Amino acid sequence: MPKCKNISKSRSKLCIGSLRTSIIIYDRDQKAPSNGESHSEEYSNPRSVRAQIETKGKGIEVFDGVSGDFVTVSHVITMRFMSNLTSENWLQFGGLNYDILKVENMDEENRYLRLYCALAGSVTKAGAL
Repeated sequence: MPKCKNISKSRSKLCIGSLRTSIIIYDRDQKAPSNGESHSEEYSNPRSVRAQIETKGKGIEVFDGVSGDFVTVSHVITMRFMSNLTSENWLQFGGLNYDILKVENMDEENRYLRLYCALAGSVTKAGAL
């Protein structure tokens, strides 16, 4: 049986080997429309990291301060701490893009992050916008 340790006061456990899935994190560069062109987004600075991915069926919603609506979380991802990761970044895994809705620094110890994400579409730019 894998050895686990508590990583949160809420009794969440992270086991040896739990961070075994590779995901890619991108910075999102948004370009304002100009000369009749539409808004565009570019993905840059890809970084591959190891993570644990949990699929969530129902029940978790995060308030989106931009639209003023609640957005349903489709995946919860646990990974090692990165100081520059925000909800402005994008994740890519299994040929799909994921929008980061909320970033939680677990126990404020700068060791692990829990990312609450929503499926955003395919890796093609047309499917992700």
